[in-house]
Amino acid sequence: MRNRFFLLSDAMLFAASTLLAFALRFEGFVWGPDYVRTAIVYILLAVPLKLLVSYHSGLYRRLWRHAGVMELERLVLAASIFGLGSFLLGAVLLPLLGAVPVRLPLSVLLLDALLSALAVALPRVGVRVFSRRGQRRGPGTGQRVIIAGAGSAGEIIAKELLGHSQLGLNPIGFVDDDPAHPDRVERL
Repeated sequence: MRNRFFLLSDAMLFAASTLLAFALRFEGFVWGPDYVRTAIVYILLAVPLKLLVSYHSGLYRRLWRHAGVMELERLVLAASIFGLGSFLLGAVLLPLLGAVPVRLPLSVLLLDALLSALAVALPRVGVRVFSRRGQRRGPGTGQRVIIAGAGSAGEIIAKELLGHSQLGLNPIGFVDDDPAHPDRVERL
């Protein structure tokens, strides 16, 4: 696993999101003993479920500093699946088996799903944002270049050049012979 830090972070944040969901629902951290037992049972079952879904969704096999739209789609898919799984666990399975003394409030399950989605996304997006910050450079540094082609390939080249200052190239515009890209001159 490349992202052991994320595994540990997710485990702690998933448990914290459930506790925060209970605290928001009951307006504080003082609950009755039945709800404390229910929260503990739910956390002990929901956290491994969420980690398992995250693992099988590939969230621990990515280099998040290079994340793109595909990784964002994986995050949304994983959060949707473990949100639904946790909801079914808390609303159906645990009460049906009699594993908890009281039924989990639906508001707790909904808040837990939303907070867990944030807990899994924010550290990864943070890695992406902060890794890109270090690569940015001021305007005017490096050799000025014009990119031939104003389509999607030219756009990708411009992003790569802007994101990798060690190349020493500073894109300043595009040229294109395709009439579908008229006057495509942008300030980079």
